[in-house]
Amino acid sequence: GIFETDEDKNELREKIKDRKIKLIFMRNHGFVAMGETAEEAWLLTYYTVLACETQVKTMVGGMDNVIIPSEKSVQQAYEVAQRGANNHDNKEWKQYRYGEFEWEAWMRELDARGYVTGHVYQAPH
Repeated sequence: GIFETDEDKNELREKIKDRKIKLIFMRNHGFVAMGETAEEAWLLTYYTVLACETQVKTMVGGMDNVIIPSEKSVQQAYEVAQRGANNHDNKEWKQYRYGEFEWEAWMRELDARGYVTGHVYQAPH
């Protein structure tokens, strides 16, 4: 298994206790996404997979051709991402928690494709 030793298990327990840690990458075993809600965990998973796919595609061109953003750019992108999306352009404006707006959009997409999600929409349209 992944966590065979007591030391590994204790290290994982300590990381999970820290509510600031949302992602744990496990060498050769993928990652674990944790959130305050299922919506947050889903959004973290979605963006992590997207980032990994982007990195792999970028590396095909060779590391010499990869442009690494500045720390300032990374920090700005992080701050914007932490706010999450919201429906500020809607007359029925509502502040969503991190991941809820995207989750609702994904449920609409699945319902439109014929899947019956049973999701109760916060902002029915």
